[in-house]
Amino acid sequence: MINKSERIKCECGCGLERLRFDSQGRERRLIWKHGRKIPLDEREMRSKSAKQKGMGLWMKKVWAEGRASPNSLNGIGKNVKPFWKGKKFPQYLKDKLSQAHKGKAPWNKGKECLYQRGEKNNFWQGGISYLPYGIDFNKQFKEAIRIRDNDSCMICGSDIRLVTHHINYNKLNNTKDNCVLLCRSCHAKTNFNRQHWTKFFQSLLNEKYGYEYKMEVTLL
Repeated sequence: MINKSERIKCECGCGLERLRFDSQGRERRLIWKHGRKIPLDEREMRSKSAKQKGMGLWMKKVWAEGRASPNSLNGIGKNVKPFWKGKKFPQYLKDKLSQAHKGKAPWNKGKECLYQRGEKNNFWQGGISYLPYGIDFNKQFKEAIRIRDNDSCMICGSDIRLVTHHINYNKLNNTKDNCVLLCRSCHAKTNFNRQHWTKFFQSLLNEKYGYEYKMEVTLL
């Protein structure tokens, strides 16, 4: 027989009391959040005793379902499998989402990021990307660079989406010792730290093809 009027005191010694059982007959915890901190040594003692008792039934269930691993840190949040893994998205839901988005334009369609364009961009070089290439920079010249570099990127060796890069970033200096073949991914990297890439390509072509360069490099 449960005595619902029975009261218990908080174990931290603060003197507060509460009912031992709730309205559904469940026994309450002896320590509850009441704004008073438990001493550090007592908290460590309680933590050690809890670890000695072993894991709870709920943790066994989590590990059995594969949502966590017993070998993971604290047993929680590690080796968690996504709930959608191994499942296929139903076709009727795909159709439903497709119908819901029809006729609705994205919020950023037609809008421009003006704070990143032109002179406001941190990598603004004075508009040199709009400068025209020299007359010598034609298909025959590009094909000659491709043949010389074995139709592969000089950095990663890729043979996909190749472009001709000017070593000193001067579009009018269309000579073989100033051009190198790169893939688009590596070509994008050369837009940063230009001094480093210029010296890198010059030393590379000097070693591979015997081109000679001056010590001072002028970048555009």
